[in-house]
Amino acid sequence: MFAKDFITKGEVVFIKGGHILKRDQIYSSGTINSYFPIDDNYFLGAVQSYEEDDIKLFVNHSCNPNCGIRGEITFIAIRDIAVNEELTIDYAFVDNEDYSFNCSCGELLCRNVVTGFDWKRKDIQEKYFPYFAAYLQNKIIND
Repeated sequence: MFAKDFITKGEVVFIKGGHILKRDQIYSSGTINSYFPIDDNYFLGAVQSYEEDDIKLFVNHSCNPNCGIRGEITFIAIRDIAVNEELTIDYAFVDNEDYSFNCSCGELLCRNVVTGFDWKRKDIQEKYFPYFAAYLQNKIIND
């Protein structure tokens, strides 16, 4: 996804939509590619396959993202974003899942390997805490 217009830091970029689903429902719905965590056990996502393309988020990870989260579902610009610049987020802002992948963001300070538990990293928390999903902010505060 790319910016069609100049986006100012703090501006709302988009709001995630979907149905509220429990963890077991995301696997039984057959639409696992559209889910988005809003809590450890609740997600937003499609319940029918025809909804999936409209609900999916096509936002890539970057170790130097230009978007973050306010609350649970509102994505905001964490810096000014130029026209035609790719919109990116650090998956550490939203995910609390057991996965890992080799990062190819190409940023100078790339982590090289991204995991679903990167939200626990103190360096990421210190740099980006205001842009974590609220449920992860609560985990960090109560940790």
